[in-house]
Amino acid sequence: MSSELRYPVWTLFNTELTSLPFPQGVATITRSESGRGDRALMIFGTQDLAKKFLEAIQKPRLTPFALEYPQQILDVIDYCEREGVTTVAIDFEFDEKGKPPKGTAASLSNFRIALRKSVKFAPPSVN
Repeated sequence: MSSELRYPVWTLFNTELTSLPFPQGVATITRSESGRGDRALMIFGTQDLAKKFLEAIQKPRLTPFALEYPQQILDVIDYCEREGVTTVAIDFEFDEKGKPPKGTAASLSNFRIALRKSVKFAPPSVN
């Protein structure tokens, strides 16, 4: 994903949790390569990249889920932080040997800061 976020961006959604309100069905992935089992929010620049990732990890209950607006991403970040997730993985891919050499990982708090800097939020309307 380039440094500029283009919408929609994609994350992963647990199809077994469709009865829960958004963003509770957003799935996180345990990053075993960190050695600590950290959980990460997954963000993809395209639906195809999200689908390829899901094919590689073979989690049939998960599906790509579009985030159309900056506020949706912020809602997901807030939810993930409440659940103890501290990392976001962006455009994560596996190579032909199944190793994950591509992608960017960052802290959720740094991702939120960068997102807020890149988006002009409208001021509240005054009635």
